[in-house]
Formats: sequence, structure tokens, C-alpha cells
Amino acid sequence: MVVRDDAVRVGADHVLPVLGATTRFHSSDPATVAIGPDGTALALRPGRADVTAETASAPGPLTSPPVTLFPGADPDAAECA
Repeated sequence: MVVRDDAVRVGADHVLPVLGATTRFHSSDPATVAIGPDGTALALRPGRADVTAETASAPGPLTSPPVTLFPGADPDAAECA
């Protein structure tokens, strides 16, 4: 995914919502990418962060695969492919 501005929005930028009223979003590096309660990702500085979503389900929580964001990186760089 290539995002050309500072925010990744759930329901836009090819990011689909995770069903569940108790969905929580996590950033592996909140100083680089902050995640709002609605899943909006905001780039704070250049770097790398993995973003995941977790929602309650039976028999246990369901966690999404990480989406890796590279704020400040060249979109044509190998790490962004």
C-alpha cells in the first residue's frame, strides 16, 4: 500500500474495517505512527511501524496481520514494495 499523505483511514486507502465493537488498534512504534481509537494512523516522524487491529471473538482475540508503514520513505524504495 502506498499512502501519499500523512493519514491512513479505515474504509479508505484500501484499509477495510475490522468488525467488532471492541476493536483496538496498536502501533509497534507510537512515536513514529500514532493510531487513533477509530484506526486512523498518523505519521509523526520518519521511520517504520507495524500497525495491527485486535477485536474480541470466541474463543479468543483475533489479531490482524501487521500493516507496515514507512513514514517519510520514498514510495519507490524497495522497503515500500
